[in-house]
Amino acid sequence: MAEFTGVLLARTMVEARIAEAALQDAGIVCLVENFTSDPYDGLWVLQRGYGRILVQPEDAERARGIIAEALAAAPLPEDEAASAGEEAAGETDEPEEPPQ
Repeated sequence: MAEFTGVLLARTMVEARIAEAALQDAGIVCLVENFTSDPYDGLWVLQRGYGRILVQPEDAERARGIIAEALAAAPLPEDEAASAGEEAAGETDEPEEPPQ
């Protein structure tokens, strides 16, 4: 069995699918290991992200470059773009709602 190494920890399924498609288009064999285990009903997704992209070690450096280009060219969904902007700013103008 071939060995694989991680090249991306994808935050969302969209990010994972963009990376997977880009690698497949480039002829790089990849696997998507997701963290959405049924018994835990997605618990790990909140802590780790959606999953990770794995490739063979000899393709790792090239794969990272391909993934970086693909993600930079891909538009983010609205909610991800908003949260990325908030994280970059460090604060939001909206007050936090108290837990109910």
